[in-house]
Amino acid sequence: MLVEGLPFSIGRHALAGDPPVQHDAELLLRFTHPYEMAPRHFVLEERDGGLVIGDLNMVLGTFVNGIRLASFEQADSKPLRMGVTEIQAGGLDSTARFTLVVTGR
Repeated sequence: MLVEGLPFSIGRHALAGDPPVQHDAELLLRFTHPYEMAPRHFVLEERDGGLVIGDLNMVLGTFVNGIRLASFEQADSKPLRMGVTEIQAGGLDSTARFTLVVTGR
């Protein structure tokens, strides 16, 4: 999938009992367990001329190349560099795993 418009948020389809969200994510995935991924879990955005990934205040955070981004950690966002980045939404046992390849414009 090629992402061209920023910001671009990733999340899951709402499940029964989820609180309403104000804005759906641009990419919605199907998960049966609510704690694997939130309806709006993380975002890719441009900041200071570069690409940044940010956790959207999720309880379990977002792992980027094995480092957790979360509001309760030292950082909830991280600049991305050219090349391959491994992303995992939720806890260490979450199946919500992604490979992001950042290329030049």
